[in-house]
Amino acid sequence: MLMTKVFARWGCLGLSGLLLALLAACGGGDIVAGDPDVFQRSHPLGSGNGPIAAVALAKAPAPMVRVVEATSFLDWAERAHPELFPLPQANQTVDVWTYRYYAATDIYLGVNLSGDVLGLVGNHSGAYNAFPLGKVDSYGCVVFPEDCAAPTIITPPTDTAVLADNPVYFSVVASSGGAVLGYQWRRNGIDIEGATLDHYSIAATTLADNGTTFSVVVSDGSPPDAVSEPVTLTVRDSTTDLNVLLKMGNCSVCHAVDKKLVGPSWNQIVARYHAQPGADVYLAERIRVGGSGVWGAVPMPSSNNLVTTAQATLLARWLVYDLLPLPSTTPPTPSPTGPPTRPYYPRGR
Repeated sequence: MLMTKVFARWGCLGLSGLLLALLAACGGGDIVAGDPDVFQRSHPLGSGNGPIAAVALAKAPAPMVRVVEATSFLDWAERAHPELFPLPQANQTVDVWTYRYYAATDIYLGVNLSGDVLGLVGNHSGAYNAFPLGKVDSYGCVVFPEDCAAPTIITPPTDTAVLADNPVYFSVVASSGGAVLGYQWRRNGIDIEGATLDHYSIAATTLADNGTTFSVVVSDGSPPDAVSEPVTLTVRDSTTDLNVLLKMGNCSVCHAVDKKLVGPSWNQIVARYHAQPGADVYLAERIRVGGSGVWGAVPMPSSNNLVTTAQATLLARWLVYDLLPLPSTTPPTPSPTGPPTRPYYPRGR
C-alpha cells in the first residue's frame, strides 16, 4: 500500500526500481493470481522501504466534509499511480474486504469495513508481502484535495490609526467551502491568548501600541491555513500630534495649506508671523479666544473648548518657528524651545 501513500501527495520518486526490488523479495507461494482468498491468509510484512509502504507517509486527514470510502480511495489510487495499478478495475468483495486486483503488477489493494487499507504485493509466484497502510479516512486530503485547500481571506484586516486611550477594532472575513473556521490573532507574529474570533479589539490603546503589527491565522481544521498580511496600528498622542490638534481645533474648516478659505491659508499665516519674537504667544491667544480685524471682517471663532492652552501654544510655535512654507504632508515635530518671547502686536491687517 505504499503506493497509496506515494500517490497521495508526494509523487513516487524512484518508484519503479523500488517496486522491482520489493517484488523480487517475495518468496514462492500457492495462491492463484487474483484469488480473493489472499485476504484471508497471513502474509509476511513487506519492507518499509518499498513504494507501497511509503504511501502511508502521505496520509492527510481532511475536514469532515466528505467521507472517504473504498471506491473513492481505489479510484484515486488508479488515477495517481497507473504504473502500480494499471487498467482500471471493478470492485470485488470477499468477507469484509472491498478490493481490486491488478494482474500486470500482481498487486491487491483493499479496504475493509473497519476502514483498514491493505496492499498485497506479489511477483507472480503465488506469494505476497503485506503492506498495512493505515485507515482510509487518513487519506482525505489526497482523495479530495479540493476539500483541503486553504481558507480564502475575502476581507483582510487593514492598517488603522487611533488616538491614545481610544479603542481599536480589527476584523477578517474568510470562507472555506462551508467548513467551520477557526481564528487565531497574532501581535507582532506571536499568538494572542484568547483572541480566537473573527475580530479582535483593544479597549483602550496606549502609545506603547504604536507601530504594533497584527495578523490573523484562519484554519478549517486541516492544513494549510490562511494567514493575513500584517497590518500596522498607529497610535497618536492627542496632546502633541499636530495633525490631531488641527482636527481637534477644527482648524481645517477655515484654513487650507495654500489657499484662502474662510480665513487665510497656512502659508499666508506662516509668511506673516514666521520667527517674529512674541508671535507664538499672540497666535496661541488668538487660537484659544478667537479674534477679528487682522485678516478681514470675518471673525475667528474661539477654540478654547476644543484645545488646551498648552495645545494652542504648540500649534502657534509650530507656525512661528518651524514651518515656511507649510508642507501639504505630515507636519514636522515642533522644536521644544524657541527664542524668548515678548508681547507681539500685529502689523495692520
